[in-house]
Amino acid sequence: MSGMDWVGLTPNERLIAEQAVMNFRALNAACDAAADGTVMGIAEQQAVKQGRDATRRTLEMSLQMHGADVEKKRAEPDLWRRNQQSAPRPQYANRDDSGGRNRSVAGLSVLREMAKRWVRLG
Repeated sequence: MSGMDWVGLTPNERLIAEQAVMNFRALNAACDAAADGTVMGIAEQQAVKQGRDATRRTLEMSLQMHGADVEKKRAEPDLWRRNQQSAPRPQYANRDDSGGRNRSVAGLSVLREMAKRWVRLG
């Protein structure tokens, strides 16, 4: 028995494992039904066909998962930009048309008052 944690499989991993078991059962059934002398040829044909189908399915599943992640990542910056554009901008005291560079003379006066108190306490 392998050291794999079968309980902790994701739904997609469980699906792949179930498909592998189904492929194994179908391969055994094909070998049982094959006429003498044709078992090896039928087993090889069945195994190659199943292998291609399984590879295609797992590749599709993986690409869909990663595609969804990429779409989420692409959507996040757009969502952030939309939120930034729609968010109300704060109004600053004494704001002029300079794009807000002269943000707050009131803020400077608060700092001056704090400095005066600090000097008095010191």
